[in-house]
Amino acid sequence: MGGSYNQMIAIVMMFVGALFLYFSITGDGKVYEKEYPKAMKEDAKKMLRVFLLVIGIIALGTGLLVFFNYESAYWLGLVIIIISIIVYYFIFRSRFKKYL
Repeated sequence: MGGSYNQMIAIVMMFVGALFLYFSITGDGKVYEKEYPKAMKEDAKKMLRVFLLVIGIIALGTGLLVFFNYESAYWLGLVIIIISIIVYYFIFRSRFKKYL
């Protein structure tokens, strides 16, 4: 990857990571507007907050590492984020199977 391209990707990753951290900390935003049954709503929100915290930290950290020219961190960060999304999906589906 080229130098300016790396920095652009790094800035986008840091922005997305900071945004996810903000959503995780405040517990507010469009990401929380999905309508779930009342019995699972609070647990789903808590689970989403933890997920956003993890993804936010990974994306922000990856962006910082890429910005400071650790190019291999980009692919490692993407792989970890994709694995985290898959794990979240399966945990969410198995935990709330009876409500969905």
